[in-house]
Amino acid sequence: MAWALAGSRYRGEGWFRSLRLLEQEGPVRLEGEGTRVALSWEAPLALRAWYEGAWHLAAKGEGEAEGVAFRVDLTWGPEGYRGGFGGRGTGLS
Repeated sequence: MAWALAGSRYRGEGWFRSLRLLEQEGPVRLEGEGTRVALSWEAPLALRAWYEGAWHLAAKGEGEAEGVAFRVDLTWGPEGYRGGFGGRGTGLS
C-alpha cells in the first residue's frame, strides 16, 4: 500500500487479493482526516467501512463462496440495516 500524509489527513492506496472463501481482487483505499476514516475495497463484491462519529458498513455486488452464489446491496449504520441480499446454491434459494 502506498501512503500519503499531510497534517491530519492521510491516504493509502493499493491492491488486495483474498485467498479464502470468496476469491476476488481489486483496489483498496484508506483515507481520512483525524478520527474520520473510510476504507473501501472495489472488487466484484465491493466492501466499504467508514467512521464519522459512528461506524457504517456496506457491501454491494455479487460473488460465490463455498458453492453459494449471492448478490448483495446492504448498508448498516446507526439507523439500522438498509437494502437486501439473496443467495442461491445447493439447498438454498
